[in-house]
Amino acid sequence: MENDDDKSIDVLAVAGDSHLGGVDFTNKLVTYMQHVVKTKHGADISNNKRAMKRLHNACEKVKILLSSTTEADIDLDELVPNVDFLETVTREKFEDLCQNIFSKIIEPLQSVLGEAKLSKCDIDEVVLVGG
Repeated sequence: MENDDDKSIDVLAVAGDSHLGGVDFTNKLVTYMQHVVKTKHGADISNNKRAMKRLHNACEKVKILLSSTTEADIDLDELVPNVDFLETVTREKFEDLCQNIFSKIIEPLQSVLGEAKLSKCDIDEVVLVGG
């Protein structure tokens, strides 16, 4: 939690969960997309390292795009032989998939608000940082 008055930044409070990071959001999306590939194409890619790496990289890009857009595409030609994978992910679907992760963020946020003696209405923006 910081106060930025255009001249200086004062740290008012810090909190976090060392077992929670951006990779958790990516992994949720990867797991869901594995299921979509299996359902739509009958292909289990879980043991295919190349396909999983390509899917992971695509999900990472989609996660980043969804922070500023309402939808993004995963488009992977020949994810596995004879399977061109194209799937649109909406921000709403992503948020639904990650709801349990978002819930884990609430406790550190409440802790920071209490420590800084601020309420939700005092906050203009929340930026999550870390891995």
